[in-house]
Amino acid sequence: MHSVLRRRRNTRLWMRHTGTGLLLSMVGLFLYCASFGKPVDPFSTPVADLVYPEVPSKSRIRFVCSVTEEKSLFAHQKVSQKVLTWIFGRGGVPLAKPMCCFMTTDNRLLVTDTALRGVHIFNLSKRSAVFLDQTRDGPFISPIGVAADPAGRIYVSDSSRRKVYCLDNPKKPFRVFIDADMFERPSGMAFNQITSQLYVADTLAHCIKVFNRAGQLVQKIGHRGSGPVEFNFPTHLFTDDRGALYVTDSLNFRVQILSADGEFISAFGELGDSPGFLNRPKGVAVDPDGNIYVVDSLFDNVQIFNRQGELLLFFGEPGSQAGEFWLPAGIFIDARGRIYVADSYNQRLQVFEYVSGKVENNAY
Repeated sequence: MHSVLRRRRNTRLWMRHTGTGLLLSMVGLFLYCASFGKPVDPFSTPVADLVYPEVPSKSRIRFVCSVTEEKSLFAHQKVSQKVLTWIFGRGGVPLAKPMCCFMTTDNRLLVTDTALRGVHIFNLSKRSAVFLDQTRDGPFISPIGVAADPAGRIYVSDSSRRKVYCLDNPKKPFRVFIDADMFERPSGMAFNQITSQLYVADTLAHCIKVFNRAGQLVQKIGHRGSGPVEFNFPTHLFTDDRGALYVTDSLNFRVQILSADGEFISAFGELGDSPGFLNRPKGVAVDPDGNIYVVDSLFDNVQIFNRQGELLLFFGEPGSQAGEFWLPAGIFIDARGRIYVADSYNQRLQVFEYVSGKVENNAY
């Protein structure tokens, strides 16, 4: 480690004292290196032959890979990025306690990390990663929810600061988007691309708050209770391509499905200790065919339901091998059917793939 740091320090000193011509030559070499190699999709080839349900049943979920740090995701990193990392020491850091995740439309994988108090940003197009832990009013304390809008702006909720932050200029730290006077304890978030509104679960206030692109409160959905559009410590959120809102109503042990304007559509789930029940529901997401995925941190698995709340399939079990979980939390499913699960205490993000097609309710 000392030799690496000494090499970087000597390289910086050498660059500082070289002439402009030599520096420009290095820039030209860097650009030349950067021009080689086509982008490699790190999720294109599964690293293990692990499917759910097991053969001879028809497979519906396929394990792809685990993400623990930049190196595990970008095995075919560009030469130019390797040079930058070697010289300047830039790049991401290993995951410590991933909480929530999100894949942006411009191919950036976002992961909040409550142990490191920051946000990992894996840029799949550029095959690089950064870790951001600062805001304009100080460091993050407890970053929980993460989301992004189609313009590429990133939103992060900090439950301890009781604020939502926004990153709209990558050259500057996160700025305050919604101040603390709006929340008791903000947690999960979802951006509705149809209404261009940001939904934030205010867990201790037992409601969902809706904000416009300017950060202004436009609606408050629900209050404490156990009836329709009533919540008991809501945590994670997800919006589908039709604008419907899915809410993990954690201590009512259920998922509620609401319209974009907060009207009740349906709910499913109840407390229990066998498949089809919910015990410690966390993240919720929907695949391209409308199947609903719920992470249960006590079961250490992901259960898949139809819109009527019938169990279709579950995958995962306690452990640290591929496809096993230890207190998983957030989940996100992108438009291609890739499933990202924050496997918190295994210090990794596990990536799966939904094999498109109707899931039969006896698949497991």
